[in-house]
Amino acid sequence: MFFMFLALCLMLAIRPETASAAGGSISVNGTDILSATNHQVSCGGGTAAYDSDTKVLRLDNAVIGSLAGSSVLYGVEITEPGVTVELIGENTINAHYGIWSEHPLTIKGTNGGRLSINTAPSSSLPTFSCAGIHVQRGGLTIRDTELQLAIGKMSDASAYGIESWGSDNLISNSKIKIAMNSLADPDMKCIGINMSGADSLTVTNNSSITMESLDTGISFYGNLNISGSSLTIKESAMHGVVAGKTEISGGSVLDISAQDGQALQAAGKKITISDSFATLVSTGTNGIFCNDLEIIDSSKVDVKGYWPALFVDNNTVIRDSSVDAVTTNDVGIFCKGPTEITDSEVIAVSDQNKSGLRILGDLAIKDSDITASGNANNNSISAVGSISITGGTTEIGAGGIASEKNVHIGGVILSNGTPSYDNIQNGSDDVTFSEADYSAVDAAVKKFEALKKEDYTNFEIVEEAVQAVVRGKLFWDQDVVDGYAAAIEAALAALNPVPPTEQISYEITEGADQTVIKNGDSSVTIRVNGDFDKFVSVSIDDSEVAEEHYTAVSGSTIITFKPEYIQTLTAGTHRVKIHYTDGLAQTSLILQADEDTEEPPKEPDADPDDQPDDNPDNQPDDNPDNQPGGDPSDQPDNNPDDKPDNKPSGTPDDKPSDKPSGNPGDQPSGNPSDKPTNAPDRKPSSQTPNTNAANQKAPKTGDDLPIIWLLALAFSYVMIRRSRPGKITKNS
Repeated sequence: MFFMFLALCLMLAIRPETASAAGGSISVNGTDILSATNHQVSCGGGTAAYDSDTKVLRLDNAVIGSLAGSSVLYGVEITEPGVTVELIGENTINAHYGIWSEHPLTIKGTNGGRLSINTAPSSSLPTFSCAGIHVQRGGLTIRDTELQLAIGKMSDASAYGIESWGSDNLISNSKIKIAMNSLADPDMKCIGINMSGADSLTVTNNSSITMESLDTGISFYGNLNISGSSLTIKESAMHGVVAGKTEISGGSVLDISAQDGQALQAAGKKITISDSFATLVSTGTNGIFCNDLEIIDSSKVDVKGYWPALFVDNNTVIRDSSVDAVTTNDVGIFCKGPTEITDSEVIAVSDQNKSGLRILGDLAIKDSDITASGNANNNSISAVGSISITGGTTEIGAGGIASEKNVHIGGVILSNGTPSYDNIQNGSDDVTFSEADYSAVDAAVKKFEALKKEDYTNFEIVEEAVQAVVRGKLFWDQDVVDGYAAAIEAALAALNPVPPTEQISYEITEGADQTVIKNGDSSVTIRVNGDFDKFVSVSIDDSEVAEEHYTAVSGSTIITFKPEYIQTLTAGTHRVKIHYTDGLAQTSLILQADEDTEEPPKEPDADPDDQPDDNPDNQPDDNPDNQPGGDPSDQPDNNPDDKPDNKPSGTPDDKPSDKPSGNPGDQPSGNPSDKPTNAPDRKPSSQTPNTNAANQKAPKTGDDLPIIWLLALAFSYVMIRRSRPGKITKNS
């Protein structure tokens, strides 16, 4: 470490003075381009030009330094802030530092522009570390280009393909290849991407990074995000990737091999692999080492290690993914905290037949296929906490399942391919098993219960299938339970409906088309010639009548509606149906309102000439001068044979008054011949007397009308006879 510190101090001491110039400087191949004509420097067959307005340093097919190595310390040195290096065509830099920048830097390609940087030690320069690209304060962006960084063999100093010492860094839509010569020296490092002190590195947008022959591929403690890109690290003498929180997503592909260190390590942080593929191999330690691990969203991870292939200090989640973890000298998967495996395929095996899974917390496996190695001395799956295995298939080989707490099994356990539940143990010997799933059986039984036996000729086949169901079987008999459901469904499909029969139209023998008064006392009886044993129900106006509203007795069928039910029906015509198993009878029922509540019928219109005139002027004249003369011949004949042809229009109260109106002196003489006649002077009305219409009741039926008329005529005749004066003789 002392030599590294000394080399760094020497490097800073020999940097050109332009680095401290006011406003910064830009040097290309040792020439200050800011002082050059038109800010342009010739570089082999190409040029380097600087635009001070846009702060763009354009390398156009430039060749800087010598391919054989030279005394050039910096191919491009930038102390000016905010500079972008633009690459056009094929560019090459041969120097101890290809590009060195004090401030954040952007390197971009235009129309496929590329850059090759070759770094090698020079005998004319002191020995200190070298780098293809170095950004002193961090904040490096590489986009839309292709970089090839070749680092020559170093002996006494560290080497870096890319260095950025801080801030956020980005590689987008770019291809980077780093080839180095490993030192395999604990004090001297050969690192592909070194970002000491950086907050993050993001590799995205279809970028690809390939590294080989180095000590460590990527090294820093910030966040590493690889999305939709690829990272390949071959023959790493120590670590593949050492970073802080690490996220691999968006279909990314990782292929990392390491020797003495981990292939993928998140120093005390979480690794998330989502919708991606990773092959992670360590021949000296762990394939994955992290604090928390999440492998999700259809990811596929193949991980191998000398020690546990997958080593997690805390929580582990494997969901909807595939993991193949193989160790050459330890357990396949080792997790210190709770572990969840759901809807996944996991292989955790040891070449030494040690445990496949060793969990220090709780282990929950759901709907997953697990293969775990083990033998009589090493359980295939062991946990300090509880173990729950539901669904899926778990192969434990010659080993067993052991927990220091509870074990619940609801999935198939295989021992070398044969179902076995004997080699399962826990601290209290309290191993529980899930019951079989009867949901398909329950659904089939529900269909059966919705059917009517009389509708099918072979309903007993379904009854037998339902009765064959045995409840309470455990999950390993799930195929038997599924067979119950299949048998019921097959029986339901084989049912033969009863053939439809021709419906009989039964005859109403008594009580057809009845008319009934709604008076609260009337019941309705209907007799039908249908067999009472086939009687089903009664409906009125297509609505079934509840049984409490009627009685039904044999003979052949007699239906009697109760009075209180009849009272609930509206006046008018109703359609009555008596239903049988093989037919029905129909009739109508007419209901009339009770006469106590019905409005009296209106009299038919008559000829006005036949009606009594209510005008008082039409009353008999009380003036004696206007009375008939005293001639006896003018008086009415008392002979009964002379009775009027028609009955009088009024009742006795309606006859003309016998007392003349007016002055007493105007009274007629006592001569009988001077008395007014009581005979009406106009045609009697044909209507019946109506002395108090408001108190009359409506006629019940038309059958009583002739009797009423006869009584009315007789009554009128008697009243007329009583009101006529006695017969006057000529001698009176």
